[in-house]
Amino acid sequence: SDGQERIRLGGNLYKGDIIINATEEGKLDIIESLTLEEYLYGVLPSEMSPDWPLEALKAQAVASRTYAMKFINPARDYDITNGVEMQVYKGTSKINSRIIEAVNSTRGEVLKYKGKLVTAFFHACCGGHTASVKSAWGEDVIKPLYGVPDPFCAPSRHYRWEFFLSSSDLLKFIQAQGSTALKIKSMNIHQKDRSGRAASFKFTTDNGAKVVKTTDLRKHFGAFEFRSTFVTRISPVKGGYEVAGRGWGHGVGMCQEGAKYMAFRGKPYKKILRHYYPSAAIIDYE
Repeated sequence: SDGQERIRLGGNLYKGDIIINATEEGKLDIIESLTLEEYLYGVLPSEMSPDWPLEALKAQAVASRTYAMKFINPARDYDITNGVEMQVYKGTSKINSRIIEAVNSTRGEVLKYKGKLVTAFFHACCGGHTASVKSAWGEDVIKPLYGVPDPFCAPSRHYRWEFFLSSSDLLKFIQAQGSTALKIKSMNIHQKDRSGRAASFKFTTDNGAKVVKTTDLRKHFGAFEFRSTFVTRISPVKGGYEVAGRGWGHGVGMCQEGAKYMAFRGKPYKKILRHYYPSAAIIDYE
């Protein structure tokens, strides 16, 4: 692992030691063992464009380092997975000098609140206000993950979106949720959280009302089309409903598009982090 050789797996190149474990399900776990800082070299270009301002990349480095450290567990065969369920990691393929500088210049820095590591969530675009971790997943809220106004991501192309939902697809969805309806008469936001996101929707049907969680609706129809729970308009149209909203992602923690535009305005990475994780201390874990 000290040399320049790489191992190719699934189109990506990896530098660390590779461990292959047989699982009880008859499958293989392919695990790379490497240092935390080397791991971050592979995370940054997968989670944020290497072309973005250096201060935004530094903010991402601190957030990703903190997030990874929350999951370090010597009792397990591996600490963290490499997909969007945690944070994306693709080995050494996209590492360049700017990525290395962003990681090395923040080496060891993490976010803590009251002496504990913050679960430093991040997402593509918040749409004007980040979300509370409680409203997103029902977790106990702490001040750094309470949600803050964000005027910075407004120029982003991900700031607004629209998506068509057909009445027939919606009917199948609420029937799968336990409704015996045969016709949907209307669709409205039932409840919002403090950031303005839709927590639930109410469907008026030929057999009473049905309330569903927005997260369930988004999961069913897909997070690429139904980009966030920050719904701003529902318009009945022929064959269904047009849903409009803001942002992309769960909305908790750092808004990556906002971080980019803060950096374009000359804001240093620590100011970016203090905006998105208020009251969190930036300290050296080493």
